[in-house]
Amino acid sequence: MTERLEDAPPDPKGISGNAELVARLNELRTWAGTPSLRRLRSLAGPSDTLPPATVSDILTGKRLARLPRLEFVEAFVLACLRARDYDEAELAAWTRAWRALANAEQSPVPAEAAPPAPAARWWARRATRVAFALLCLCVLPGAQAAPVLADVTHTGPVTWWKLDDGAGTTAEDATGSGVSGVLSGGVAWTPTELGPAVEFDGSGRVSTDRRVVATENGFSVTAWVRLTATGDWATAVSARGGGFDSFLLGYNGDADAWSFAAPHKDDGDVISAALSGTPPRKGRWTHLGGVYSAVTRQLALYVDGAAVGTSELPAGMRGATGAFDVGRAVHRGRHISGWRGEIRDVRLFDRPISRTELRAITDEALPPAKKISG
Repeated sequence: MTERLEDAPPDPKGISGNAELVARLNELRTWAGTPSLRRLRSLAGPSDTLPPATVSDILTGKRLARLPRLEFVEAFVLACLRARDYDEAELAAWTRAWRALANAEQSPVPAEAAPPAPAARWWARRATRVAFALLCLCVLPGAQAAPVLADVTHTGPVTWWKLDDGAGTTAEDATGSGVSGVLSGGVAWTPTELGPAVEFDGSGRVSTDRRVVATENGFSVTAWVRLTATGDWATAVSARGGGFDSFLLGYNGDADAWSFAAPHKDDGDVISAALSGTPPRKGRWTHLGGVYSAVTRQLALYVDGAAVGTSELPAGMRGATGAFDVGRAVHRGRHISGWRGEIRDVRLFDRPISRTELRAITDEALPPAKKISG
């Protein structure tokens, strides 16, 4: 075994929890010279054991819903050891530490008796479970105040897919601007208690044939969604920005949370994300809203009309250059994170919308007793 000298890597022995494992992996990366995400994946070898989304979560200290897989930890450790040209026999200690942790933990994040309120206390209670970010990036719920949006009236959406067409392969644009979407893959029209919707099986999508809005200048997106499966990432709405998406609104499977996220302009493998403080309820209709301000470079996530999380984009938004998609995401040109469940009433605005507007949009589909505007 490699003798542990001053320049030896961090020792994984005695790791007692999921958050401590994440923190120790971050220490290992620092010891290795802080290789980029792309460099780590290259050093790990040809297999896809270091998915960008999970690596980004580890490096940013994001709250994880479960223990990282053993093959992920081993690939990450090997990449760091190779970055320093260090003896790969050191990997065995990390494998033992992971197995001990997996055997000791019944669940990666202990349940709490009741959901915290307000969200700021949620973050404070879980601070010991989450490693501090090494890269910039994710601001979990309650870490910042709610976004400052003026309660004023503006023009309507630039694109509005009600997704209530009920037949055919075209989703018409209710604004009359002619930006229709084409249904393809595993999708079907379906009746629901909120009205007609499109059902996705994880392989389908509704897409435009061109860019709809200049996301880098500020925009908003809203949608009613019902997720039938959790655990894996699922994207409800996105817009392509080259090999990566400009933004993603949907479900973060690693954090088990609703998410409004955006890949960074200088490195699309790294994302900033505003997350919800509580896990989604599978099978329940939920209204999601994502608002981006180019002035503050802030992402804001709304769930059922309430502001639940914010995050900042250090260099601003990656501009959309291609199609507007419902039901999937794109990473390095590959389609990923397919939606499983129903989506309806998708609206895209070319500006940050106000709280009043967002709540009114949420209210439109609710019975009088459940409306939130007043």
